[in-house]
Amino acid sequence: MINLHAIANHVISKIYPNDDFIAIRCTGYANHIGVIDYFYGDCEKVSGQVQTLNGDELQQANEIMQGEISRKIFISTKGPPLTAGRRDTQEGASYLFQVNNKRFWKVYTISEDYTKCGWGLLFISLVPIELTPQNVIEALKASGFVTNADIFTNEANNGQSNY
Repeated sequence: MINLHAIANHVISKIYPNDDFIAIRCTGYANHIGVIDYFYGDCEKVSGQVQTLNGDELQQANEIMQGEISRKIFISTKGPPLTAGRRDTQEGASYLFQVNNKRFWKVYTISEDYTKCGWGLLFISLVPIELTPQNVIEALKASGFVTNADIFTNEANNGQSNY
């Protein structure tokens, strides 16, 4: 079988390089007398092409109040599919940590899931670190892919906090 995504991604990334991300999957939840705790882990290094939304996609994002901070991303992955959050609360969403600029993105729609072929198209929204669930940050630290300093500082800001 020919993997057309791999061919197209190879050509596009020569002009517009992929960004490096760490995918942080929502692995389940527990209901403690009505209080739901989400669990995160199964982190994986992935690469992706972040793009702005077109008209129809922007309308969909605006309908769920994500328009001004939303993007779409074509990711290359070898792991299991990521999860999108519930439409009303976004709970249960997987997250992406963008390595080069230390940003967290929440997956709110999985548009195309071809993870068996190594790629997917996701809709993501930017999440300030102070609104990122602590268990997402802990799962990222536990992955061993980054250090505490990698998460909370940005070299482009001379070591100042990214948030």
